[in-house]
Parts: sequence; C-alpha cells; structure tokens
Amino acid sequence: MPHVAHFAINADNVDRARTFYSNVFGWKFDPWGPPGFYMINTGDPENGALLGSLQGRRELLPSQKMIGYECTVSVPSIDDTIRALK
Repeated sequence: MPHVAHFAINADNVDRARTFYSNVFGWKFDPWGPPGFYMINTGDPENGALLGSLQGRRELLPSQKMIGYECTVSVPSIDDTIRALK
C-alpha cells in the first residue's frame, strides 16, 4: 500500500522552527549530516509516526527558495506506479 514515508520542512530560521514544532507537537530533533539539518522523531513508528527532517530553506533554482512541504511516498512497485500515470 502506498504511504507517506518521509517529510521535510524547510525553514528560514531552523532554531525557531525546532522550538515551534517541539512545543506544539512534542517532536524531538537529532542533528544529522550538515550543520542546521535535523532528523525529526515524531513519535513511535509502530503507532504511525513518520520520519521527517528539518533544514534551512534552500534555493532549488537560482533566486527561487523552496517554499513548499516536501513529501516522499513509498510505493510497492515503481513500475506499477509509472504505468498508472499513463
């Protein structure tokens, strides 16, 4: 069954975003990789918690910063999913 496997939040102020999501949702943040990048622990995976990340807002194209929410969907078969797109 397709399901959301990962999400990413892009923030202008990563420290402020960490504080906000920690206070509002109780999420925990673990530094991972480059400075200012965190893995988000949203709770117990057995109870539907998702894997997430928080990072500084970046430019995907020159002068165009990422303003959306990133979401990765896991599917059982990429070939079947591609066929469904036609």
